[in-house]
Amino acid sequence: MKKHALFLLCLFTTCFCGCKYIAMDYSNSMLTVRNNSSQKITVLYSNSQPPTRRENNVEFYVSDNNYVEPDSTNTIYISGKSDAWHYYISEGKEKKLFIYVFSVDEIKQYHGPVMNELINTNKYLKVLNYTEEELTALNWQITYNNEK
Repeated sequence: MKKHALFLLCLFTTCFCGCKYIAMDYSNSMLTVRNNSSQKITVLYSNSQPPTRRENNVEFYVSDNNYVEPDSTNTIYISGKSDAWHYYISEGKEKKLFIYVFSVDEIKQYHGPVMNELINTNKYLKVLNYTEEELTALNWQITYNNEK
């Protein structure tokens, strides 16, 4: 019985620590969004227009860790190592990163997988687009300034 408990403890510790290490190792956090507006915003990024993002649920974008408060900065994570954004941008037809900026207060009235629908009906505040060279020149910090 003690051997089973010890084995399970070792297995749990290995999985927990290993998964935590993998998650940290494969998440790129060099892109940030600065919100210079007076409202909470959230962003959807895509390497194509229209977007082909798999995460389409409004609830994801209005959750606490995915929106940006006024006069604040938030990080946009992408799976991968230090060159993840390079590969993501280069895989798109236009070789650009498209950032759709939404008002959290406006889109939280919707539910479920409707983000692409909101984009198709122009429910976003603004679309920003950048080449990799432009992002590098901006030190990978995008700024939203409240203009449409």
